[in-house]
Amino acid sequence: MTALAWFCAAFIAYTYMGYALLLKAWPRRAARDEPAEGKRPSVSVIIAACNEAANIGRKLDNLAETEYPRDLLEILVGSDGSTDATDDIVGAHPVGARLARFERIGKTGVLNRLVSLASGDILVFMDARQRTDADMLNRFVAHFSDPGIACVGAELALVDERGLETSAGVGVYWKFEKWLRRRESDLGLLTGLSGALYAMRRDLFQAPPDEAILDDVMIPLAPARRGYRLIIDDAIHMYDRVADEDREFRRKVRTMLGNFQMFGWFLRAPRPFPLRLAFSLVSHKACRAFAPLAMIGLLAGSLGMPPGPAKWAFLFGQAIVYGVGAAALLSRGRLPGRLASVCSTFCVLNAAALVALLKYLSGNYRTAWK
Repeated sequence: MTALAWFCAAFIAYTYMGYALLLKAWPRRAARDEPAEGKRPSVSVIIAACNEAANIGRKLDNLAETEYPRDLLEILVGSDGSTDATDDIVGAHPVGARLARFERIGKTGVLNRLVSLASGDILVFMDARQRTDADMLNRFVAHFSDPGIACVGAELALVDERGLETSAGVGVYWKFEKWLRRRESDLGLLTGLSGALYAMRRDLFQAPPDEAILDDVMIPLAPARRGYRLIIDDAIHMYDRVADEDREFRRKVRTMLGNFQMFGWFLRAPRPFPLRLAFSLVSHKACRAFAPLAMIGLLAGSLGMPPGPAKWAFLFGQAIVYGVGAAALLSRGRLPGRLASVCSTFCVLNAAALVALLKYLSGNYRTAWK
C-alpha cells in the first residue's frame, strides 16, 4: 500500500505541477516572425446554433462590423432543430448569412455539413454567444502566410455586465491554464483550441465523426498529426461573461467526457502520432482525466500504510485539500484566499472527471445538443 500511495501522489504531482515545470524548462522554439499581410484569402465563418435566439442577432451584428472585404466573406449558420426564433432572426438579418437547417444531428455534425457548403480558403469556427473585435478576421488570416500553420486560436476575455473586461471570477487555475496553453503554443505542443473561436485552412479540414463531443480538439488535431502547427494569438479576443458554477461544472463534465470518447477511439483504431503531441496529449489531457482514480488510490494507499510520518503527512495533506475545497464550495466562492481557490477548483475538476468517466463507462451520455 505504501508503493501505491507514493505512485498515486507522484502521478497527481506530475499532472498538476510536473508537466508545467517541464514546459517552463523546455527550450522555446525559434520566435515566429510577425504575421505578414499579403493577398487576402476568402473566409467562411461557420456557426452551429441550437435555440440561440437570445444570442444570434448580436452575433450577426458583431460580424457586420468586421473589417474584412465583403466580397471575400461568407457567413454560414447551421440551425440544428431550433424551436425558437433562431431561423427567423438569421433569415431577416441584413448581414446576409446563409441559413442551413438540420434536425438534431449535434454540433459536430452541423460543422461537418457547413464546411461542405463553405467556399472560403479559411474557415473561422465560432459559437453564437461570444463577441469579437472588428479586426479579428484580419488578424487570423495574416498568420496563414506561414505555410506550416494549420489553425489559429483566440484568447478568452471575461467581461462584466457593462461589457468591460474584468478579472472578477478569474481564479488561479484559469490563469494557470491560460499560461499552459500559451506555452504549448510556443513550443509546438498544442493539441486543441477553444471551439468558441478559431480559424483553420480549408484544405486541411478532415471531418471528425458526427458524434464527436470535442470538435475543437478533433478538428485541429487532424492537421497537427500531419506535422502542421496549432497556435494561439492572444491579441485575438473573444469576450464572454463568467459562467455560473452549475453551467461551468456541466461544461467540465462534457469536456472530460469528450476526452474519454476520444481516447477510446484512439485505442480502438491506433494511428501514428508525433511523439511531441503524444507527450502533450497524455500529460495535459489523459493524466487529468484519470487523476480521480489516482486520488482514490492515494487515499486507499495512505490508509493502508504502516504508522509513521509519511502516512500522517499524506492523510493530513488530503484532509486539508478536501476540507478547504469543500468549505470554499459551500461558501459559494465567498471564502477568500488563493488556497481556497486552488483547493475548490481541484475538487471540482476531479469531481467532473469522475462523473464523466462513470458516464462514459455506462454509455449514459448524449453527443447532440441538450
